[in-house]
Amino acid sequence: MKGITVMNNRKFSMNESMMKNGFYRPSYRALSLLLKSIILFFALSSIAQAATMVATVSKNKVAKNEVFQLRISIDDKVSSDDLDLSVLEEYFFMSRPSFGTSVNIINGDRSNRSEWNVSLAALELGTLTIPSFTLNGGKTQLFAFR
Repeated sequence: MKGITVMNNRKFSMNESMMKNGFYRPSYRALSLLLKSIILFFALSSIAQAATMVATVSKNKVAKNEVFQLRISIDDKVSSDDLDLSVLEEYFFMSRPSFGTSVNIINGDRSNRSEWNVSLAALELGTLTIPSFTLNGGKTQLFAFR
């Protein structure tokens, strides 16, 4: 049994299940396409949100035993233990790192920031390197000193 509905001078035919349920049921193909689109959207959103990580130093040239500051920040909420600074101990005297996090909410947009600050002093003369650090998709640049 089919019913005919007239809307805006157009005729639409409905099958029995459409009349019984009162709404149109999308096909499996349409639902599959919708589900794939949603999954793709969230996958691309997570890729686009790789954390930005930056390292800065207070001085570009240092003498033996001269103290300078290394600051590493990442636009993500992480733990102080997530970054391994022990690779610096071979070439630098290293103070205990300080760590802090902050949350900013501006016009409803929330952002996190985590930051390590550490005082370093070169143990040797010559060219020294602060390696690149990687965390949560972010990566710092490499620093070379004289």
